[in-house]
Amino acid sequence: MNNILLHSRAKCEGGKYLSNFYTCAILFRRKKFDSVENAFQAAKFQLSNKSEYFEKLNYKTAIEAKKMGSKGGMKKLGAILDVNEWNKSKDEIMKSILISRYMNNHKFKEIIDDTNSKNLQLYHFERSGPNSYWGGCFNKNKTEFVGYNKLGKLLMDLNKSIAFR
Repeated sequence: MNNILLHSRAKCEGGKYLSNFYTCAILFRRKKFDSVENAFQAAKFQLSNKSEYFEKLNYKTAIEAKKMGSKGGMKKLGAILDVNEWNKSKDEIMKSILISRYMNNHKFKEIIDDTNSKNLQLYHFERSGPNSYWGGCFNKNKTEFVGYNKLGKLLMDLNKSIAFR
């Protein structure tokens, strides 16, 4: 099977390294973050009534940042997300963060370029399965990936996206 399953606990080193939770410097909106996940969750706060948290998520672990940016985490902080605006912009936000990582992280770029040259498919594993937007999982027979896999698709299109910038 020509694919790489990516997530923070992937057995394959490339799959682990491509995870949004992998610690590496990300420059997003002129601010340095420790992972793609930190930058992505921070972006939510810029579309909320608690924009000051954008600055605070770079000091957290990726897991802490994800918790803070979750519905429950934002509610706990008194943050109200503009959901309509978030839903309109989340794909472009993720794409811009990934482009930053691609442009500034040699190993990440090398893995993406190698994956594309070998025509490998990238699948972001999530336990939510067929309802997953950013990823999904393989069905019981391991013959079909169920879920939208938006993150895998964005990663596979990275070098194409940059060529047109």
